[in-house]
Amino acid sequence: MEGFKDHYIFDALNIDIKSNSRQISNLVASDYHLCGKISIDTVSSDSKHFSNAKRTVVLHEKNKNERRILTGDAGDYCFEVKSGQYTVSPLITSDEKEKGLRLQPSEKQVSVDGAPVLNVNFVQSKLTVSGKVKCLEQDDQKCQAIKVSLFQRGQEQPLLTE
Repeated sequence: MEGFKDHYIFDALNIDIKSNSRQISNLVASDYHLCGKISIDTVSSDSKHFSNAKRTVVLHEKNKNERRILTGDAGDYCFEVKSGQYTVSPLITSDEKEKGLRLQPSEKQVSVDGAPVLNVNFVQSKLTVSGKVKCLEQDDQKCQAIKVSLFQRGQEQPLLTE
């Protein structure tokens, strides 16, 4: 006997029809889907083009095992997991980081407890920073060489320097 339900995985159950027993064991799901989506703005600007398709998502299990899966063209992914605690994180290449790609959150702690978890989503972090630098000196020449850099907390390399 086999069970089928969206996002639930059942092991096949063998039943001896000749048996005198009139009871059939409960069919219990053995695994569940842990699914989500990576949403990235695919509009390119200044030669920065990122895609949702074929991105690697990493699943860390509590016992330190790691599994990886590639997203579909729309950024969707699904793992088959047992009940337990997991950490899910999308991979971003160093080249993408240099070009400014950030996903929020960078990782998620997920608890699967006898049911599928279908909303482990990651979105592109976008922000606009603007402002003015006003020179305190009257000599305009000193202010022309000023550079302003944007840093991510805890990082030594600037995200942007203007």
